[in-house]
Amino acid sequence: MPGRRPWKRSVLKWCSAISWRSTLFARQWKAPTPPISSVTPGLIHATVNFAQAAKEAGVSTVINLSQRSANRFSTSNSCRDGFIAKQVSGLSVIHLRPTYFLEWLLYPWQLPYLRQGILRMPVGKGRHSPIAADDQGRVIAALLKSPEAHLGKTIPISGPVEMDHEQMAAELTEALGRKIIFQDLPIDDYCRSLEAMGVPPYVVQHLGGAMNGYQHGHMSGADNYVEKLTGRRSMTVGEFARAHADELNAKPDTH
Repeated sequence: MPGRRPWKRSVLKWCSAISWRSTLFARQWKAPTPPISSVTPGLIHATVNFAQAAKEAGVSTVINLSQRSANRFSTSNSCRDGFIAKQVSGLSVIHLRPTYFLEWLLYPWQLPYLRQGILRMPVGKGRHSPIAADDQGRVIAALLKSPEAHLGKTIPISGPVEMDHEQMAAELTEALGRKIIFQDLPIDDYCRSLEAMGVPPYVVQHLGGAMNGYQHGHMSGADNYVEKLTGRRSMTVGEFARAHADELNAKPDTH
């Protein structure tokens, strides 16, 4: 098992990986506004303040990059807040609901295990079609360029293939040229290991609830909306792994 890592050593990488999650983009003459991440406390407060500022500034279009696991009945505080934040009205909004990101493979609590050949997640037989942040960025750019037909709609976006984690491990094995095995474990054990690695309590609580939802099919399904909106299909697990092979295949940190 990877040793405990001080959280501050990983926070920048982690933030860059999640910074797209539940992000609000404004279509104005200027560049998009800074992101508001749902995996931190205060999402509802931040969303209300953003909405009011957008109204006062005359923003014409907002894209809310939410999360497919957001629902009012989730045991994750972040997922429930994401659902409530989506209800904020008075703006022309396009809601995107992605599955989990392929960047999960690079998160600081996941990457050390993958470097040791272990895809370690408390997901049971749950399935999803992971999507890369690059593909979401292309969707956002396309919608900001021509938003009119999509205003007021909720659009699910995903990777091209739905799979369970046994299948994901097999695709990673082929792409990385070394054996990757899937290791399932109880959600409570997973959360305790995150705590031991220094992951913030709010994030641990969110992941525990989100994994429960995942096991019950909240992330299942696949679609081709990325290709419909951008003209190019979304990235596969294997393509992502090959693009990041240097990082995924780096020597495990045993310190």
